[in-house]
Amino acid sequence: MNPTQLQSVLAAVLREQEQRFVQLLNTLRVGQSTSAAIVPPTQGNSPLPQLLDIESFVVDVENPTHFDDWLRHFEISLLCAAPKISDKEKTMVLATKLSTDAFAEFRKCCLPKDVTDYGYDEAVARLHLLFSKQRSVFAGRYDCMRLTRDEGEEFMHL
Repeated sequence: MNPTQLQSVLAAVLREQEQRFVQLLNTLRVGQSTSAAIVPPTQGNSPLPQLLDIESFVVDVENPTHFDDWLRHFEISLLCAAPKISDKEKTMVLATKLSTDAFAEFRKCCLPKDVTDYGYDEAVARLHLLFSKQRSVFAGRYDCMRLTRDEGEEFMHL
């Protein structure tokens, strides 16, 4: 295939894609003008930020600081994506970023109210109670000592 043939084939493909794009835009315009339920986003009814860079929080029982680390990352990302978001919207975004199991535990913790009935700070406090398991320094050192000792060795001789 010589360069002029290649150029004409590419031009034809480009025209075809452009026509499809124009048709798609026209159908979207028609759909918006006939539907009264579609409201263009404004400051009062803007959609919640998606935070695609934040993965869903999954409970990790082996890592007690996992929730705290995830929450710090979530808050920084939320601050960058939507610095003027309301307290209720923050709670809703936080709830959408929980895994199914974590959300089920959170919802049970909030009963008889709904998850969105709480402010952001109170929701975070409840999540801390659920997922941030505090361990004493002694417990951590004991686990370390238990892992590093030999099979027959007793703790009294260390």
